[in-house]
Amino acid sequence: VIATLGYPRGARARWRASPQAYMAARTREAVRIVQRLRPDFLVPAVDPFGAGRIQLGTLEPADWMRLIDTIARAAVGADDRLRVIAHVGGFTRRDRILFDWAATAASPVNVVAISLMPWYDGAESLDRDMIAADKWIAASRSQKEVWVLEARGFPTVHGELNQERALWAALAWATSRSAVKGYVVYQASDYESQTGLRAPGGRIRRAAGAVRRAIRTLREREVQ
Repeated sequence: VIATLGYPRGARARWRASPQAYMAARTREAVRIVQRLRPDFLVPAVDPFGAGRIQLGTLEPADWMRLIDTIARAAVGADDRLRVIAHVGGFTRRDRILFDWAATAASPVNVVAISLMPWYDGAESLDRDMIAADKWIAASRSQKEVWVLEARGFPTVHGELNQERALWAALAWATSRSAVKGYVVYQASDYESQTGLRAPGGRIRRAAGAVRRAIRTLREREVQ
């Protein structure tokens, strides 16, 4: 079970009023989730310089480090089985700073997670991000696990064939890197965003077949 701590209503105003009070409130919420749900993994902040910037405004990497660190240590204190995931959603300079910090032994993070998806220029941007991820992983020299926490395509914009190709390309990259231990397809269905494996009407998109084949192939490899 992976629990993700999202952003509350009025997050930006609450942060501006008092970063300390905001941080304390989110920490209490995380501890309640951990105590009641008992998840295996916790994501203290979703895509800080993407979704986080939209919700809270442009914060410095140090602010996000402090927030993740505070929430992570309190959550693990409530359940020492818990593993913490730092989600680095982009490949900007600020994302790199957060990635490098999360990968250090001093951070309370167990898993450093990235997102892989095609953007406006399609496969070219996906290729650039995978090359960047290779460089970041190599430079960090970390023993911590790396996950692709958010692999997705955009079937409505790029077409369903290209959604399948994007997911397969990200999976091929992930399974050929020894540091990468997790791969999560985002998302199951189209209700809040147009990226699901199931269309709004219930039709299963062709990318779901690629995911099934990948699962079967990986299981066969484990048996061998």
